[in-house]
Amino acid sequence: MGWKTIETAPEGVIVVVGWLDDEDSETQERHDFDCKEDGVWMRHEDNFQEFCSVAPPGSRGPRETAPYTHWLEVPKIPRAS
Repeated sequence: MGWKTIETAPEGVIVVVGWLDDEDSETQERHDFDCKEDGVWMRHEDNFQEFCSVAPPGSRGPRETAPYTHWLEVPKIPRAS
């Protein structure tokens, strides 16, 4: 179970998404959970829309397009014994 390119991410399934933040020289690696519906990353879209509606002009926030480059399946939680 390794990282897969974002173009191969399934729709309608919550996955772990990853990308490198080139603006952070100390800790570039980023991870989140998101779900793609009709080609749109839902969590990212919600965050972007909220930023656009409340942030003052000139604020730095999420880009319009999700920065994700890779994804992983979320493994099933094992049953307690």
